[in-house]
Amino acid sequence: MEFIRAPPTATERESAVSKASPFKYSPPEADFKIWQEFVRDRIGLEVEQRQIDDRPFDAAIAFNQTGDLRFARINESGLITEVTKRTLACRPPKDTFYIRLQIQGMTKNIIGNEEIIQNPGDILVLGFRPNVHVSSLKSEVLLVELPTEQLKLMLGKAYNNEFIKINNNDPKTALVSSFLQNLERVSKDLDQQSAQFLSRIGASLIVDCISSRLSEDKSAFQSGELIFLRAKAYIEENLGNHSLDPTHLASALGLSLRQLQVVFQERNQSISEWIWGRRVDAVAKLLDDSRTAHVAIGALANSCGFASQAHFSRRFKEHFKMSPRDYKYRTR
Repeated sequence: MEFIRAPPTATERESAVSKASPFKYSPPEADFKIWQEFVRDRIGLEVEQRQIDDRPFDAAIAFNQTGDLRFARINESGLITEVTKRTLACRPPKDTFYIRLQIQGMTKNIIGNEEIIQNPGDILVLGFRPNVHVSSLKSEVLLVELPTEQLKLMLGKAYNNEFIKINNNDPKTALVSSFLQNLERVSKDLDQQSAQFLSRIGASLIVDCISSRLSEDKSAFQSGELIFLRAKAYIEENLGNHSLDPTHLASALGLSLRQLQVVFQERNQSISEWIWGRRVDAVAKLLDDSRTAHVAIGALANSCGFASQAHFSRRFKEHFKMSPRDYKYRTR
């Protein structure tokens, strides 16, 4: 990956981003001021940065995109970065959130009166609050930006933009860490379909990891919310299973059907309607995807759990107020 020894022009940045190709920047002669300007321009945030001491500054940053996941691999030395209220207010609205994976060194994160230490292998979900993070003299992190949709879908109220640390002693954390680092490394060699497929796996692994961490915190939300969270996650992972129904779901979660029904009823939801609704949404997403435009609508419906085409058509029309065919060609 080639180092660029001068701040890129707007045209160069646009070209690099539009092609989703790897882009790496290292400050010429470790010039800290140029580094500051580049970081502010590239990420679009007015973050405050300063060095811990007057040692020679060294840093590098590389960008990659794989499907829906955007990566920034950051190497820096003894740097204090402050995200202020002004920083957050200037951030454009985005349906994404960030996690930071510590690869080498250590980072201290200060949020209000709380300090969170990140050691190698630790993952931190970045909340939407003012904070300060201090990197060690040799630090490498992988910053991952991913869509909020899947997180909100699976976790609902359980995630409220707070900072969440996931320790490296959890086997799931090790799996997520290894998968993300390898995916970021090979991204340039993947075709579009493989990149999208693997990025969705990566997002699912991240969300599952966050879910497991939150389930340990009984003060975060009640057990009913945990059950609801687990149920939604299982449904998302098994939409294509034709045997998925309320009884199957309850058994998979180790609950009685009545227990599960109560959890959904407390949230004004029906288990069956939730499952069918998610299946309809999944088909609609495939109908909007140019990569599956050549696949017959019936085959797409079947892959999302609809065994009966008549049942699928009825459900789809009730939900979108138009037939699946009309929906597919509505913008063509």
